[in-house]
Parts: sequence; structure tokens; C-alpha cells
Amino acid sequence: MFGLHLAPALAANPLPVIRWQILDFPPYHIVSGPHRGEGLRDQFLQALIGQLPGFHHEIEVSGAERQTALMKAAQPVCTLSMLRTPERDAFMQFAQQPSQLQLPVVLIVPRSVAQSGALPVEQNGAVSLGGTLALGKLHLGVVPKRSFGTMIDGVIATAHKQRPDAVLEFSEQGVVAGLLRLMQRGRFELALGYSIEVEQLRLSDPSIDELRYFPLTEAPALVPAQVGCSRHPDALRALRAIDAAQPQLAEARRRLRDAYSALLPEAERIRYRSLLAAIGEAPNQ
Repeated sequence: MFGLHLAPALAANPLPVIRWQILDFPPYHIVSGPHRGEGLRDQFLQALIGQLPGFHHEIEVSGAERQTALMKAAQPVCTLSMLRTPERDAFMQFAQQPSQLQLPVVLIVPRSVAQSGALPVEQNGAVSLGGTLALGKLHLGVVPKRSFGTMIDGVIATAHKQRPDAVLEFSEQGVVAGLLRLMQRGRFELALGYSIEVEQLRLSDPSIDELRYFPLTEAPALVPAQVGCSRHPDALRALRAIDAAQPQLAEARRRLRDAYSALLPEAERIRYRSLLAAIGEAPNQ
């Protein structure tokens, strides 16, 4: 168990327990080392927990597969990290207001692949994931149960159905970090992830300089990240309390937005600011 901020349980009248599931996912969640608990979403979760004194909060580090299993089993669990999809709507409920608007995933490739001419790069620098996989030459490595949104998930499912060896699943090792290492060993040529993940990994692993990433034509401009909970009665009560506390969380959302913007690579930060400005929500960074 990984504790960031735990509300005290009352011995005589114990509070309902909410188990928050987080990923080992820098810079969103930092679960080890000197900056443990200082990730972008770690800080937002602390602020959120502070608005929910009627619950006893436990924080657990788990992978995408385990989170999905706990949600489907209707355990009293919630998460900040799952994107909303029709499949997840069947066994989860989500907060009414996103905690963050973020840039979508990008296609990550080794430099040698980027320079080989094997990718069908369009004039704007974007790549179609579906078009790339349909060529039948390159393979995509993925983490089981990790979702990138309805459109991209659908492209992956279609590609796997048409050519089963086009999409290869690997048990997660630090979400995207393990995939990148496997890709650099030649197990596959393509991976999906957020540019901010790659930038953070580059700080500790110089070999990641050999990777390049491309925006996807199938990706939306911005992706809403929402708090999601299982259909356990206590989890649903917590979700209602979260919806009621949204006005008090406005400053925490602004801090999350600005900290996220500051960590983006320059080109991505400019694009992010422009997209937010178009909807009247430009970051301060």
C-alpha cells in the first residue's frame, strides 16, 4: 500500500473505505524514490481527499489489468487514471467534471524506423495508426487493458482482428517504460504513449533519446481525464461527494493543468496552450 494522505478511521464508528488505485506512472504518479507522492495527480489526489472527510482513504499501486478486475468485481475502488470508454461505462461511473484536459497519446518509434520511410507520415507530421498497421510491415506493442480512448482502441482492435500478429500484448512494467525497453530490443517497432511520459523517462534513461513520436490522425485534440469509481455503494457515494466538491477543487485543477503544461516539450506546450485558449482555459505556464 502506498499512502499519500489517509483520513483517520474512527474506531467506534469506522468510516467507509475507498481504495484509490494509482499507476506507477511518472510524472502523474511517483511511487518510489525521493519524490515519492509528488506526481502531478498525486498532488491533485491529496486535494481531493481533503474534500472527502467522510471516508477512510487507502492508496494502492496497481496495474491497469488489476484496476479493471477490481472495478468489475465492484470493490470499493476509485481512480484518477482511467479514461472513460463505453466498455468501462458498463462497470464504472465517472465524475461529472473532468479533473484534467490533456493531450492525447502519440505514436512512439525508434529513430531508425522514423528515418526508414516505413511510416506513412502526412504533410502535417501526423501518422494514421490504422493506415500504418494495415501496411503489414510494423508491429504495435501494447499493455493489456490500457485504453487510449474509443477511436484509438477501436483501431487497435480492428488491426488485431485483421492481422493478429500486428498487435502484441506485454505485461506492464512501469506502464510505458517497459514497452520502450522491449521495443529497443527489437520485439516490435511501434508503441503508444503520452509525450510527457517519454520526456520524463528521458531524464533517467539516455537511450530514450533514440525514440521519436508522431501525433495520430485518429486522436482527438484533447482528452478529458475523469475520476472513475466502481459500482460499489461506498464508491458511488464517494463519487457523489466528489461531484458536490467540484467548486472547492477548482484551484487544484488549475495547479494540475499548469504543472502539466510546464512539463510538456516546447512544441507540445504551445499546441496545448492554443487548444485551451480556444475554449477559454489557457494555462499560466
